[in-house]
Amino acid sequence: MKYGLVHISARDLLRAEVEAGTENGKRAKEHMEKGIWVPDKIVVLMVKERLLKPDAQQNCCLLDGYPRSFSQGKVLEDLGIRPDNFILLDADGNATKEDIFDEIDNALSTLLKRKLGTDLASKTAGLAY
Repeated sequence: MKYGLVHISARDLLRAEVEAGTENGKRAKEHMEKGIWVPDKIVVLMVKERLLKPDAQQNCCLLDGYPRSFSQGKVLEDLGIRPDNFILLDADGNATKEDIFDEIDNALSTLLKRKLGTDLASKTAGLAY
């Protein structure tokens, strides 16, 4: 991923668990098929397992769609993870996928420029989405 961040999407994790037919995936699927939110305890377990993988332990992460509740945020805190920054995207129904990705890219670029205090091009050379 661009900027060397590990992208962890709660939605992608849920879909992968459903496709794999895991116990968590089966539980999640019941809620997803009804069009209701998957309970925190299911989502928390999936995200926690992903955050404990080596790539997430060794690099910065971009959490996408997580946390969405106090209990989800508490799990991050219990793991010793305190996000430094949050990006809130307020996209209307007419926004294209490209518009949303541009907004994310601009927000990340701005945040990293502030943190690194230098030109990102030199620090992110060779990295891509």
